[in-house]
Amino acid sequence: MVLLNQRFFKLLSTKEVEGNAGCIYECYQAINSRSTMVLFSKKTATPLAALMIQAEDLGCMSMITGRPSPGDATEPYFQGMLNMNDQPFSFVISNLSDKGMFNFNILHTPHRVSEVDPGPAFGINKVNELHKNQSYVIAADQRNSRQLILSGKTKMVVDKITKEPKQVPETVGETEAKVKPTGLYFYLSVVPDKFSKELIAAFAEGTVWRAAPGFVRKATKTASITQKRSHEQSVLQRRPAHYVPLRMRRAVASNSGQRRRSYGDITEV
Repeated sequence: MVLLNQRFFKLLSTKEVEGNAGCIYECYQAINSRSTMVLFSKKTATPLAALMIQAEDLGCMSMITGRPSPGDATEPYFQGMLNMNDQPFSFVISNLSDKGMFNFNILHTPHRVSEVDPGPAFGINKVNELHKNQSYVIAADQRNSRQLILSGKTKMVVDKITKEPKQVPETVGETEAKVKPTGLYFYLSVVPDKFSKELIAAFAEGTVWRAAPGFVRKATKTASITQKRSHEQSVLQRRPAHYVPLRMRRAVASNSGQRRRSYGDITEV
């Protein structure tokens, strides 16, 4: 059997599938368990894909959590947070299935992906085709090939004691109360390869993202590493697909909202 990348997922235990000698259950824990979200099928809770946020500084804590969706939203919203300002970070995207490929895009602009490569006009990751059990680190934005950095959003106020102007963090409420909410937003798009009947069936159940520290998957014992195919060779299934927004901000003790700044394009996915 082929395991998931042990840099990002720790295998805790395995168990034979009763009545099916060719399959095995694998229990995994995400290495960054507080900052991982997993895409599950709704009916069978099959783990399909994962997104992880990891800070460059080992002393920086990262977290992904669900958040209330706007009234007109049709998808759940999630919030990524770092507890240090001006912190370089990266995304890790993963294919948790051994049944086929995914086209996984992190979009800076809302877009329903129907092409193999949405390009820098919509996406931050250049590499977006994930083979079976594959993970990929996105450390830069393909629009400018620079590192991803999360910086706090501030406002100017007058100090009550010194009467001098100073910069203070804006709160989440302040950033979202504006006519045009400020902050950094990403939109996740995951589309299965149309040649994988198992993946198409899993997506047909409906899918849902969850902030999850781990998961159990049913894997094939005899799974082998898939030969890589070029972008021209791969074919996307237009429907079903999954699309969900993710907002990034810096978390501080006062619960103030911050936004992340991207200094360049991604050397990434």
